[in-house]
Amino acid sequence: MLGLVASSGWISAGMANAPLPHPRQLSELGAVLCCYRRRWGNELAGWDRAVRAQVRADDEQGTPECLLFFDQSGHCCWRLYLLPDTDFLAWDALVSGLPTVSSRPAKGLGRWWRKICDAWHDGRWDNCIVRLHDHSGSNGGCMLAASLGRISVLGMKTARRILRMERLGTRSAGMAEDDAASGFALGRI
Repeated sequence: MLGLVASSGWISAGMANAPLPHPRQLSELGAVLCCYRRRWGNELAGWDRAVRAQVRADDEQGTPECLLFFDQSGHCCWRLYLLPDTDFLAWDALVSGLPTVSSRPAKGLGRWWRKICDAWHDGRWDNCIVRLHDHSGSNGGCMLAASLGRISVLGMKTARRILRMERLGTRSAGMAEDDAASGFALGRI
């Protein structure tokens, strides 16, 4: 595996209204677009901070479907986006057990206020294509690992469209279109 990052965390049993998915469920997804707060350092830092999760379903305006993870303060700390390369059956099984949040954007002062709060809370996000791996132990701990994912050309185009729509940036790590066409779309996009 390339660039394996590991993280341990505990599933919060008291969050019955919005439980965290088990690492096994996340590992079954295959390749996903992972967005995380830049200041926290790596792809799994948001998982470490998460206490609850929700699914944001796609809608008629083209809002992309994603899993949103929130920290103790209620701020979104991690996002996983559905891609054409993701296992759709595993995704459906995972999201069926999570509450759904509205995808309608805030209007007027609400949108302005959200931008200010997000900037204050360090609104800069990094992103990469990952495959998540379950390394949970028998002691009840939940160990999640991530490696760089490999996706199709359609998956790469979809990831770039999501980043533009969500205004999360499209920082590139020198990946050429030739790389994506050959199936070696690895790393940050």
